[in-house]
Amino acid sequence: MNPYIGIITVFLISIILAVLMVGLPKLLSPKLKEPDKYIPYESGEAPVGEAWSRYPVRYYLLVITFLIFEIEALFIFPWAIKAKELHVLGFVEIFLFVFVLLLGWIWAIKKGALKWE
Repeated sequence: MNPYIGIITVFLISIILAVLMVGLPKLLSPKLKEPDKYIPYESGEAPVGEAWSRYPVRYYLLVITFLIFEIEALFIFPWAIKAKELHVLGFVEIFLFVFVLLLGWIWAIKKGALKWE
């Protein structure tokens, strides 16, 4: 018996399932004939203005600052669990990591990303 039969079977089953998961909702979903049903709305109200609008740069700076803190939390917790096993080298590495994040935080403060106006 061919040892690749199992791999080929799993591959074929995954392809069939993917096609079914994408195709069945398109076939079984109700088709709306009223074009008004396709317009975006909020709280049942008719839309006002354009659907595409520009966000201020401050929003993006705030998001970057949020990502800095999220990345810090993501990497600090596992380090804190294994801190005793990592000794001095682990401490130096996490110190450099926090230093780089501190530089990013200082950059965000200088750009005014933390000022909410």
